[in-house]
Amino acid sequence: NVLFRQKMSVHKYIGILILFSMLVKKYITLCILFILIIKNPLFSQFDSIIGKGSDKEILANILQMLSNYTLPADQQKNLSNRAKEIALKLNDRKSLCLSYKFIGLSYYSALDYENAIRNYSIGLELASEIKDSSIMSDCYYNISFSFMGMGNYAEALKNSKIAFNLDYSRNDSVAMAESYNSIGIIFERIADYDKALTYYYKSLDILEKN
Repeated sequence: NVLFRQKMSVHKYIGILILFSMLVKKYITLCILFILIIKNPLFSQFDSIIGKGSDKEILANILQMLSNYTLPADQQKNLSNRAKEIALKLNDRKSLCLSYKFIGLSYYSALDYENAIRNYSIGLELASEIKDSSIMSDCYYNISFSFMGMGNYAEALKNSKIAFNLDYSRNDSVAMAESYNSIGIIFERIADYDKALTYYYKSLDILEKN
């Protein structure tokens, strides 16, 4: 349900660690796992972007990291606010929209749905001003999941349908599939399983064709 994609490579070590844990004490395995995580490219990238390069380079790196990794909520929030400050300094309106979207995601990760919606809405308004339908769709989609978290399924459904319409208008088939899937989740949550299946199959059909 979250837009971030996990691309950490540490998972390839897990199988070895499980076998190894059968032969040695648990604390040794945990120490090795800790070392592998610390050496993971995610953490070296996180350190390398702080305070290095031009403002544009730092902003681009932060947005790329936020787009590709699942970070703890506090790190999401810190990086997103850093991106917002740089975007304001550079008068980069698109990056500012994205920054508010990611700030919203940091609140969503912390289960603070009201502040998530508040920041998504700011990003949505800014994206509307620059007519960026992709970011607008993302914001509506994320607002929908925040309302789901609050149990407000009527608002969740309304926002998912708006997201779908924006996806359809720019012929973004993968985004359309994601929006169909979110609508299916809403109907499943309210126990309307026939409609849930209808939208899940619509999503599946698009993804299979792609």
